[in-house]
Amino acid sequence: MSGTKFRVWDKKKNKMFYSHDNFLKLEGNLWSLWSDITGTMRMLVNHINGELSQSTGRKDNNGKEIFKGDIVIHHGASSSFIVRFGTYKRKNFMNGDNQVAHHGFYLEPILKAQLDIMLKNIKRDWDFTIVISAGGEVRVGKSVLAMQIGAYWTYEIKRLYGIVVPFNAKENFVFTGGDLINTGNRLGQNHPYSCLVFDEAGSELEGRKSMRGSTQNVLDFFRECGQYNLLNILVIPEYFDLPKTIALTRSVFLIDAYYSSNLEGVFTRGYYNFYSRRNKKNLYLKGKKEYNYKAHPYNFHGRFSPFYPIDEADYREQKRKALTNREEDKKKAIAPKLSLMNLRARRQRDTAWYILDKKVGMNKKEIARQSLLISGVAVSVSTVRDSINAIVSELKVAKGNTDSVTTDI
Repeated sequence: MSGTKFRVWDKKKNKMFYSHDNFLKLEGNLWSLWSDITGTMRMLVNHINGELSQSTGRKDNNGKEIFKGDIVIHHGASSSFIVRFGTYKRKNFMNGDNQVAHHGFYLEPILKAQLDIMLKNIKRDWDFTIVISAGGEVRVGKSVLAMQIGAYWTYEIKRLYGIVVPFNAKENFVFTGGDLINTGNRLGQNHPYSCLVFDEAGSELEGRKSMRGSTQNVLDFFRECGQYNLLNILVIPEYFDLPKTIALTRSVFLIDAYYSSNLEGVFTRGYYNFYSRRNKKNLYLKGKKEYNYKAHPYNFHGRFSPFYPIDEADYREQKRKALTNREEDKKKAIAPKLSLMNLRARRQRDTAWYILDKKVGMNKKEIARQSLLISGVAVSVSTVRDSINAIVSELKVAKGNTDSVTTDI
């Protein structure tokens, strides 16, 4: 993470030292900070007497950079909180496998409070569904936000109830509607209280028709898997494409992610608007006709960081496999239709040749020549003859003549 800022508090000297990660080293038990690119050493601090903090990359209202451990007063509220980085383990981090710690992520306190309400009730035989959309846009980070919510949920399920549930791309993510019920059954039966993310990313590329087809899979999933006490996160490009059953009653709230741009036109991901159950209902009823996300006000807006709390490479690979398999399934589904079309087209061609030969009087050689001139596709005289003879045979059988058929040469 070149360019990330750090600071070290020297407890003996009561002094703070600042640096970038490319000038910060831990050699033995000593933190060494270098203040310039010449390598001139400015200080050495024993790590026992030195407290390291990483920058959040954000600044307060006065333009001062915020580091881990700073006390921040939340805007518009009387409360304050200490900035912390969580520690998460990639790949099955909750069950002790691959215990590699990584820096955590920032979660808006007001969004965390909404999740905490559901966490308090999930053990009372509830299940919850939230929707994360993107206002019809693509690549605004909605999947990353879903991961962060799922990671926090998984961590709290263990902390609050001592229940270890998985959270990784293979077990908790579904990328195609056809896999939703199977994955939901497997996850719900083996790991109740866990998080299931339906990341319907493929519909972003295929339009609303594909999205509408996926909603039937979602409805079937709720009918069959609604009793598993899961947190279901529907990640979709367009909220208004959901049926009323899910948009108004089945989901508890909506998060609509978006990006922003500065005066230079540089885009920044990581923003969202939050709609409560009541507000998302009003938004749907007022805005569906014109897909207008400004038709009703949101409850609050927030930010999220571009941090993957699960293995990013694994997530992308699982997504790639799922979308590849979906394309292959589509081709298999289309193939019989194409075969039927080819059969029909061939029969129409053979019938046309039969009419030209038997009704119009055009000989087979001339039929082959005219076919080449008109279509640009060469056809042999023997092909024309065999096709016409096949029609003759079918006509005789249709008339009930089961005797041997004499074909003309």
